[in-house]
Amino acid sequence: MRVHRLVNPFSIFKPTPEPVWSEVFSNLDLPLELEIGTGQGNFFIEKAKARPGFNHLGFEIRYKLVDHVNELAKKSHLNNALVLYGNAWLCRETVFKHHKVNNIYIFFPDPWEKDRHQKRRLIHTDFLEVLFEILKPGGKIYVQTDVKELSLEIKGHFAQKPLFTPLQTDYYPEAPWRSEFQDLMSNREREAYQNNLPIYRLVYQKPVV
Repeated sequence: MRVHRLVNPFSIFKPTPEPVWSEVFSNLDLPLELEIGTGQGNFFIEKAKARPGFNHLGFEIRYKLVDHVNELAKKSHLNNALVLYGNAWLCRETVFKHHKVNNIYIFFPDPWEKDRHQKRRLIHTDFLEVLFEILKPGGKIYVQTDVKELSLEIKGHFAQKPLFTPLQTDYYPEAPWRSEFQDLMSNREREAYQNNLPIYRLVYQKPVV
């Protein structure tokens, strides 16, 4: 599938409306996990299959990929997975007004490497405040990137806005939490492995009290 690799997230100004949850998930009592930037959806769909005890919500800012991943979920007969179009950080008063999430996954966010575009990067201190509000106490944020400079910047934002407890903030070829997902990978992570690229993994936790 051919899609624009980079889409300016700030070209989206309106929050995504709250879905009718009873039409989305068959069991509303299941805990909710969130992936921001589902891309082609490989990790998202396989995780939904492997973890049927959770509902899985994704956000993506490219229409074609939203439709693509939701079609994969439909073909796989998944009643615990949905991707929404929009920016998650605009949706705390809509999508997340009545639902908090157990864990958040942000894998290989666009690095926006040109200096004039770096303000478009996903993770910044204001965004961390949104994540804090929508995440349940004890919930974790998992971040992966193969861009070292970006990983250092993200670590800096978390340090500047110390809302979360760092659990892992160094480069790990095999992160301790990676075994939780066995061979479940995003397309980008698999490509990084195949090309022997380092992957920088960060994990933060919202304090229980």
